[in-house]
Parts: sequence; structure tokens; C-alpha cells
Amino acid sequence: MRIKRKIISYVAVIVSAAVIATATILTLLAKSKATIALQDQLQSRLVGIRDAKREQLGGYFEMMRQQIITLGASKMTIDATHAFQRGFSQYETQFKQASIPTINSGLEQFYHYQFSENYQQLNSDKLPDISQFLATLSSAARAIQYTYIANSPHPLGSKSEMLDPLDGSVYAAVHKQYHGSYKQLLEAFGYYDIFIVDAQSGNVVYSVFKEIDFATSLASGALRNSGLGEAYKAAMALPKAQTAFIDFAPYMPSYEAPAAFLATPIFENDNRIGVLIFQAPVDKINAIMNYDKLWQQRGLGQTGETYLVGEDKLMRSQSRLFVQNKEAFLALMRQQNVSDNVIAQIDAKNTTLGLAAINTEAVVRALQGDSGVIQAHNYFATPVISAYAPMDVFGLNWAIVSELSTAEGFSAKLKLLEAMTIAAVILSVIPKVSPKLVFIYQ
Repeated sequence: MRIKRKIISYVAVIVSAAVIATATILTLLAKSKATIALQDQLQSRLVGIRDAKREQLGGYFEMMRQQIITLGASKMTIDATHAFQRGFSQYETQFKQASIPTINSGLEQFYHYQFSENYQQLNSDKLPDISQFLATLSSAARAIQYTYIANSPHPLGSKSEMLDPLDGSVYAAVHKQYHGSYKQLLEAFGYYDIFIVDAQSGNVVYSVFKEIDFATSLASGALRNSGLGEAYKAAMALPKAQTAFIDFAPYMPSYEAPAAFLATPIFENDNRIGVLIFQAPVDKINAIMNYDKLWQQRGLGQTGETYLVGEDKLMRSQSRLFVQNKEAFLALMRQQNVSDNVIAQIDAKNTTLGLAAINTEAVVRALQGDSGVIQAHNYFATPVISAYAPMDVFGLNWAIVSELSTAEGFSAKLKLLEAMTIAAVILSVIPKVSPKLVFIYQ
């Protein structure tokens, strides 16, 4: 019996060791293959999200390009350009509702109080150079700005609500005829503003939104070197049915908020009569990049996001964290030693677009023209999996990045490995129980 027990014990030990070794090897192999499979799955998901968003945004930009070309070549815009030019040139002599001293006084009050106060709030108490700006306005520009901006009954941000000032001018009649159509287009497609500019003088003879760029000269005025001025100059050098895009940069009439412009020349037959300009739809771009705030439903979980970065390495869309928790975003920026001025601007303007700098490895590689997936750190030094690629935007080189925190991305892997470990332990315990069962049976 003793010999039999010893043999059974030896067999049990051998079997147990073999089972443990087999379970260990199989578990390690399974863990390795599972890790690779999950990593591949996660990478494929992020690449798919990145490419889908790049295609969607590219399609939207192409729609903008086709739309401005079509609108610029339309009979409505050609007729409107002639009509606004005529009304603009006659406005000073036809306008009878206020004297020149009243116009000047009213306009200066608007600039020094309403505009400057709002500008200060959004720019850390910095004051705009109002005197220099006013000095470049023609008498006609002053009269039109007085009517449609300074003396308008509508508040800042709603000046476009005025349809007819009832001053009996040719300009008022033209404005009443065309304003509704352009305003409807702006609201339907989310553009910030739409401008018609006279080709020869550079005068902004029409604007939907009516900020202080309205009625200025982009050829000789204070905004000639602004983004709007660059768009006008670029379009003046283009043939028919071509467009120019000016990238996002601080824009003084919009209180230094980043603004971008898409422009096309307006021709009547072969005669260049004007320039049509769209101020880019920031809200629409952000809605596309932020999935209308449906990140989880689109497969990005709790931490995933897709964002754009320009060649200057500043964001061209909103950060998800900023949208969801502004205070947490700003606190993390302070921890990263971002300048107080930048943080104040992001806070006041309520945007990261054109303000938050992103200099991660994924962004650098994408701006160099590479596409791929890496495990690195995001702009707050959090470990992430990033799918990156370059993106051509009207000839400009931007980066698009889709990323997810590694903690969330590999959470499924950790759960699977835990389950495998438990299974391996159970398998290892079974041989130790078996000898006892055999002995009892004997």
C-alpha cells in the first residue's frame, strides 16, 4: 500500500507540475496574443475615427469652396455688388438723418464705450487703438457705420437684425432687398460673416454681421494687413472660380478672437467688380470635431477626442476637456506653466481655437507629413494612444489627431488578463485535489 501511495503521490506531483507548467505557458501565450489583438483593435478604431473625421471635415471645406464660388458667380451677387457700390458712393450725400458732428460724436461714443469695454473684457483689460482706427474711416464709412452700428437699436452681436434704417437712401433700399437672403445663407450654414468688397476701392460695401470692419477700406484702411485684408488682396489676384483661404489669426474687429477667411473674386463677364468673403464658421468646425458632444456614442469613451492643430501648433478646434470642464482644463494649463495671458484669453474668449498650443509627438509627426499610431503623451502629459495624420485645408498644412487615454484604452485588456490569471490559478489547484480523491477511492 505504501508503495502504491508513493507512486500515486509521485504521479500527482508530476501531473500537477505538468499542468501548472502547461497552464502558465498557455496563459502567457494567451495574454500575449490577447494584448496584441486588443492593441490592434484599439489602434484600428482610432485610425477609423481619425480618417472618418478627416473625410467629414474635408467634405465640409469642399462644400464651402463650392458654395462661395457658386454664390460669387451668381446673378444675385453680381447685381448686389453693383447696387451696394452705388448705394455706398451716394450714401454720404443722401443721408440726412444726422449732421456730421452728430455722426462723429455718436461713432466715437460707440467705439470708446461699447466696443472698447467689450474688447477690454475679452483681452485682459487691454485697450484697442481706437483713434488710429477712426482716423482711417472715410466720411461715407463713418455715416454708414453710424447708421448700421452705432445708432442701431440692436445690441452688440445683433446688429445684423436691422433690415431697413428708414433713412430714404439708395443704400437702405439695396440693403432691404438683399440683406435677408445673405443673412439666411449665413445662418443656415453657420458662417460668422459674409462680406462683399468693392474691387477698386477695397471698401467693404456689405456685411451681414456688421462688426467694425463694415464700410472700411481693405486697400488703404486700418484692416489692410488683417486676415480680412489679406483675403481681399489674395482674391484680387485670382482668376474666376478660384478661392483663397487665410488661416486663423487674432482679428481686431472680432475682439481679437481667431478668425479665418475664404475669398473668391466676383466677375461680370471678364470685368472684376468685387470680392466675396466668408468669415469661417468656427462653431460648425467645432461641432464636427466634437461630435456634437456625443463622444461616448461615437466610440471615444470617457477620455477620447479628435482635434485639429495648425502649422503654428495652435489648436484649430476646441478641446473636449475644455468643453466638458472648463475649470479643470484651465487648472491643468496652470500646472503646465502656460502663461497667465494665454490662460486669461482662453477663459475670456471661451475657446481653445488659435490659443492653446499643442506640441506633442503626434502633432509634430503629423505636421511633418507622417501618419500613424503611437503611445505617447497628450498636451497635458497624460499617457494616450494617438492616431495622427496631416490634413490639407485649402493648401494649408494642419494636423488631425484622434486619441484616447491608455488607462481607458487598455482597461479591457487588464480585465481579460485578470480573468486569464484566475483561470490559470484554478487549473493549477485541480491536480492538488486529485490525489486525495484517488486515495479515497483506493
